[in-house]
Amino acid sequence: MTYENYAVATLVFGPTDIFPMIMNLKGSSVLYWKFPEGRGKEGEAPEETAIRKVKEETGLIIKDRIALLAKRTRKTHVLYFFLAQTESFDTLIEQGEHGEYVEMFTEGGILRNRTFFGLHREFLEQIRDKYP
Repeated sequence: MTYENYAVATLVFGPTDIFPMIMNLKGSSVLYWKFPEGRGKEGEAPEETAIRKVKEETGLIIKDRIALLAKRTRKTHVLYFFLAQTESFDTLIEQGEHGEYVEMFTEGGILRNRTFFGLHREFLEQIRDKYP
């Protein structure tokens, strides 16, 4: 099996019209809100990476409800955008395993927020009709 260098970003929705976003405080001089995201590990399918990163960064559990909505080839890797559903926000944490801040946003709050990562905002605008 050939290893594909890839990353995932996952828009998580649940029983209410709010979405968990993270702000990663390490490795960047620019702070911005984004979907739970991260790089895949060797031998891990993109869907598995999405589920793992959502759990690590937000505490939320994704079971079977995950769908690939877009795939983009970047200069250094392939980026997969997923839409996933959680049954509950009860397991939401305030800080991810790697120090990420976690907050909940409405769709309008995301689209109006100037500190929301541009590529993820563009993705949200494209898929607005695909989630409940």
